[in-house]
Amino acid sequence: MEAQIKTQLENKFSDLKDRIKEFRKNNYDKKLGNLLKQEHEEAIKKSGPHKGLLNNLAVILCELGQYHEAFNCIDEGIEEESYSTRQRYNRACFKYHKNLFDEAIVEVDRIEKGEGCYPEAQALKGKIQIERNNYEEASMAFNKAYVYSSDLKYLIWDGYACYLNAELLPKKKEDNEGEYKKRISMVIRKLERVKSLARKDHVNKRLLGVSLLFLGCFYSKNEDFMAAKYNLEESYSILEKEDTVLKNKCKDLLDVVWDRKLKPQWYNWWLKSPKILNGKARKNMFFTLITLLGVLTILLLSHPILNKYGGKYEFDWSIYLFMCGFIIIMLLLPNAESIKTGQFEVDFDKIHRLDGIPAPAQLEEALGEVNEKCRLNIEEG
Repeated sequence: MEAQIKTQLENKFSDLKDRIKEFRKNNYDKKLGNLLKQEHEEAIKKSGPHKGLLNNLAVILCELGQYHEAFNCIDEGIEEESYSTRQRYNRACFKYHKNLFDEAIVEVDRIEKGEGCYPEAQALKGKIQIERNNYEEASMAFNKAYVYSSDLKYLIWDGYACYLNAELLPKKKEDNEGEYKKRISMVIRKLERVKSLARKDHVNKRLLGVSLLFLGCFYSKNEDFMAAKYNLEESYSILEKEDTVLKNKCKDLLDVVWDRKLKPQWYNWWLKSPKILNGKARKNMFFTLITLLGVLTILLLSHPILNKYGGKYEFDWSIYLFMCGFIIIMLLLPNAESIKTGQFEVDFDKIHRLDGIPAPAQLEEALGEVNEKCRLNIEEG
């Protein structure tokens, strides 16, 4: 009889586990979530504290936004020694998002001593170390996560940790300028590896787009603006199809790189601007302005002939000269570095600040990790 009850419980647990996965696939339908919550609570009442059911109930509560209840659910009725790896990871996630970094690290270290190769735990450890400003340790943790899983997003996190470590250097001192560029070059090498491997993965186009965007950022930091331009153009072409907000960041950074760092000749600005910076519209505008300028020039040159053979007519030179001057200014202004008058000066290079490196929370979003507060792991068995 006892064996039969146990078998029924395990069958119920397996069925509910599969339905949670369906719940996630169906965009977290609230009605289905509440039904799953009710069924888990009923199963737990019948069986008593069951670590798999309690863990998965916490998963559902978390997806429904009931974070406090979810955290209590993980702790409910379970001895410290009997936590599974997934439950420890979920506990660590909660503590990380509550800024209890010391307690979260304790849970991660216990996972490391137990199962050892659990990539999500190592990645979480890396994020905690970033919050603690321990960037070298964060880099090592992300490296371990990649080794355990071969997931390229952890290499991007590794590069990000290395970048933050480079930013610790006092760049104003001449002695550190070479070291700073050396560290940024190391980040670029890591991201170039991600780009190379991601090209072979025809499924994960988003990750390729993100790696290209970050390469554009870091090449800009290293003052290799032409390489930055090529990477940002390719990144935008991918992210545009993925319909992500990152494409706007990509476009803004490319605008700064093209206009203020590469500083093309005025005619190249009009004729060779990247497609995503309205290159076609700029080219059409250029030919329109040139045509107008040509027409006005012909009118100016033909005035004496018209006056001689066409009879006298009033000719207002000031209007023609103003229009010609206005068109010439329109053609040359996009390439201007600054505007000076007797009263003030506007420096466009200072206005267009080159900074495309995201904060850790933005990086999580960029990599497609649903971490609004927590994303817990389902207990499989």
